[in-house]
Amino acid sequence: MLVPPSKQLVDVIGTAWDADVSVHELGALVCADPDLSESILRYANSPFMGMGREVDNPLRATLLLGATVIGNLAVCHALTSAVRRVDLPKSTIKTFWGDCLRRACAAVGLAQRHADIHTDMAFTVGLTLEFGRLMLLTEAPHEVIQVNEVRKLHGAERLEMEEQIFGNHHHAIFLEQAEGWGLPAQLLDAVRDHHQPIDDLPVLSKVAHWADMCAECYSAVNKAEARERIAAVLVEQDGWDLKGAKSFLNGLGASMAAAADMLAIQIGEPMSLDHLIRQESTTTDPETMNRQKLLAYLQEVVDERNHLHKQILGLQAELQALSQFDPLTGLSNRNRYIQTLRQEVMRAQRYGQELSVVIVDVDDFTSLNARYGQEAGDQVLRRVAALLSRVSREVDFLARIGGDEFAVILPETARAGGRIFAERVRAGLEAQRVDVGDGRLLISGTVVGVTLASQSKDVNHERLHATVMKASANLKARGGNRTSWAA
Repeated sequence: MLVPPSKQLVDVIGTAWDADVSVHELGALVCADPDLSESILRYANSPFMGMGREVDNPLRATLLLGATVIGNLAVCHALTSAVRRVDLPKSTIKTFWGDCLRRACAAVGLAQRHADIHTDMAFTVGLTLEFGRLMLLTEAPHEVIQVNEVRKLHGAERLEMEEQIFGNHHHAIFLEQAEGWGLPAQLLDAVRDHHQPIDDLPVLSKVAHWADMCAECYSAVNKAEARERIAAVLVEQDGWDLKGAKSFLNGLGASMAAAADMLAIQIGEPMSLDHLIRQESTTTDPETMNRQKLLAYLQEVVDERNHLHKQILGLQAELQALSQFDPLTGLSNRNRYIQTLRQEVMRAQRYGQELSVVIVDVDDFTSLNARYGQEAGDQVLRRVAALLSRVSREVDFLARIGGDEFAVILPETARAGGRIFAERVRAGLEAQRVDVGDGRLLISGTVVGVTLASQSKDVNHERLHATVMKASANLKARGGNRTSWAA
């Protein structure tokens, strides 16, 4: 049995999915746990998260990442902490972590095709899929050889052998032992259901199902055959093209090393599926190779390891940054803004709270870019981002949602407070002076806001965003350097 997380950590996990708790309250709980605080900072600053800027304060990291991400990272911390207390051979633990991370990284790649799934939740779900296997081993460590044989099977065959050996299944024992961990319902549902018929599953459970299959390619007895079978499943069930599905399966190792570094776990150098398949098709036992073949094989391994090492951190950091943050300004991007706006609108409606949204549009930015060059335009955008960071509160959410458009979500802010904020931003932009060559450039902006309370009771985040964007376009048509509030 794995050692369960402390009550303090369980409180953090549970609080992260409580819509009635502010991010500030969640941050205070994170800061009260030194081990978790250290992990959160490591996660936030890892290339896998791709934030693009260093964070040295766990409260600031909590505010930047948001409750959902912190909740998932807290679960990861609980899982890795539990494994460190397990008394099993290092080789067994390394193999176990490799299988976990392969499923987690596969789940992230699959979730990116489905806009309604948070990739951090997908990662956490994927990471948990194999934890029942470790729990089975802690109760019967003498069965380590049998368990290693079980991991070579797939689907129903694997469940049948687990039933024969342990009288239980890996996902069932995980759900049983993790009952008091405070894990979110959607994670537990995905782990419970991922072996069920695919047609009956919600999207997150489907992603878990596919991620489990993708990872099975790497442990299957016949990896080439497994790749063909699973690639065909992705084509049929998730709309992949065959070439893309095979490339995805082959490239899972490229993200595993960055994820392992983030979680501070050892998995060794992950190999591509192509390399493992080549190993199957040739004799790789050093005792049966002549010297020339042995040297060629070792050189192949070294070359592939070096190639992966060069690509891993850079590619993963770039992908993660593109999925959540704007690389120029360091602010959240449009995708993350839409996700956050949806959560904040639902929270405000549920608890009768105020909520305002402000859109900032830099005046004549296209002309400015054409006249002074992209470097000057980039400098202006960074100045706008810096101004917004300076005048906003820590609980406010900032994003760059277009070429010259920024958005600010103001929780618990009524119309009067929102208008004051909007005018402060407009005045701050008007006071900016940007050095361009031998001269100084003056800038201004159109700042428009909307309050949730002014809209119909059934308004959703998409309609709220559309309302403020339409008001921004109308005001901009009247000339720049203005503020307004949408009805």
